[in-house]
Amino acid sequence: MAAFANQDPTEEQLKALQEGINRLRIEYDQYFLGTAKREPRTLRSQIERLIAELMNELPRNVAQKFRLHSLVARFNSLRTRWGRTLREIEAGTYQRHRFKAQLHRRPPEATSAARPALAPGPARASAADQIFEAYCCARTKTGEGAAGISRESLNGLLKKQTATLHKQHPDARISFRVVVEGNRAKIKASVGRT
Repeated sequence: MAAFANQDPTEEQLKALQEGINRLRIEYDQYFLGTAKREPRTLRSQIERLIAELMNELPRNVAQKFRLHSLVARFNSLRTRWGRTLREIEAGTYQRHRFKAQLHRRPPEATSAARPALAPGPARASAADQIFEAYCCARTKTGEGAAGISRESLNGLLKKQTATLHKQHPDARISFRVVVEGNRAKIKASVGRT
């Protein structure tokens, strides 16, 4: 009796539909991650054709009908998510792509924002320049803009902060880094041992 049930064409189509939806989900995930170069439109159209065929000839078996409707609902929710993601990609607002683009667009000076730059001093003028460049870059990316910020005023603030921290921690090494918190660029000081 079990061998006879496996020969049911509707059951085989439902199984093929389920496997196709799973495979399509994986292929779309790969496409959105950038590992697949093309959107899996061929497989998607095959699955849509299979759904249309099954919906035109609804199974008489209640369990099969329920399974079909569940699979169609799952496919529709995935299709909605894929459509939203594709619209974000076209609009340039897809987070994964924006993150990758920012990594590729980031100038070499901006990468110093991730590493602490040493406090400005007589032999360390380049560290202050690195902080200034990283801070301006971070403000531009957060939408705050870098207008009104001068290298001299920032150097003055860094020297003042360094002097204040040296009074509190005379033997410490002071370093600065640029961070983004709450969509705002900030310069944070770190006190380390010499």
